[in-house]
Amino acid sequence: MTSKDIEEAEQMRCALSAIADEVQKFQNESLSSNEANDKILHNEKMFSAALVQCKSTLKLKQEQIRFLRQHLKTACVYAKTLSVAKERETASLNNQLNNTRSEYWDLVKQEKDKNKLIHDLQAENETIRSNLRYLNNFIQLGYRGLQNIAKDKLEDFSTLKQLQKIIFFCGQYYADYCNESEKCRQLEQKNRFLNSKLRILESHLEIAMNDQRYSNGNGKCMDMPMKQLPISKQCCNSVCAVSSESQIGHRCCINMREIRLNRQILVNNKKKIDLTSHLSTVKKLLHDQDTLLKDLKSLSNQINVEL
Repeated sequence: MTSKDIEEAEQMRCALSAIADEVQKFQNESLSSNEANDKILHNEKMFSAALVQCKSTLKLKQEQIRFLRQHLKTACVYAKTLSVAKERETASLNNQLNNTRSEYWDLVKQEKDKNKLIHDLQAENETIRSNLRYLNNFIQLGYRGLQNIAKDKLEDFSTLKQLQKIIFFCGQYYADYCNESEKCRQLEQKNRFLNSKLRILESHLEIAMNDQRYSNGNGKCMDMPMKQLPISKQCCNSVCAVSSESQIGHRCCINMREIRLNRQILVNNKKKIDLTSHLSTVKKLLHDQDTLLKDLKSLSNQINVEL
């Protein structure tokens, strides 16, 4: 209801109260004259007209009130629906806000983790750079050392090229070492063969001397058949059978002279093929090569582990 409707209802109530007062006054008072009767009749007509008007107005007001009540119910339903919708929207917004907050904190945590990872990667990168610098310096020093050993002029190569040169020189030195080792092994084998041959010749000489002494002691040097000395496959070109004392003595002198000459040749050969200094140099180079390869392998493993 509006303020205008309330004001009209108040006026209607006042009018009805006045009518009721007039009716009560009319009942209490007694009119004796016709004028009073006419007045009463006139008042009754006015009252009836006013009452009819008031009834119609009241009926209209009741219709308005009923219409307003319907609108009020509809408005209440709408308001309730809107309130529920607003509550749902508020709950949805709160959920979205909570989800946004959780996502924000997750992003903050991820950002912290990424910053930590970046810091760790930077530290690891710096370590790798220092290792690479150390490796470059090590390769350059090794390259200079090889150039000094080879007495070659230093050339301005890249680090990778220097490493290739180092590996090539090490392989070449290793091949030279293997060749020298094979030569030494062959010479040692030849020396053992010559020593065994010399021992066989000495044993044959001793047998021949014993046979000569035996022949001189029994006086049967001319009548004895020719003795055969045991001949080995390894010394088939050495001492042969003797047929007489002169031949035995002559051949003994020849054998002694050959033995002395062979010993002198062996001594001279040993002096000529003294490879001790060369072998020590080769061993030193191989030791340096092994050390360099071990350092490179350990550094490569360390870089692989860090990566």
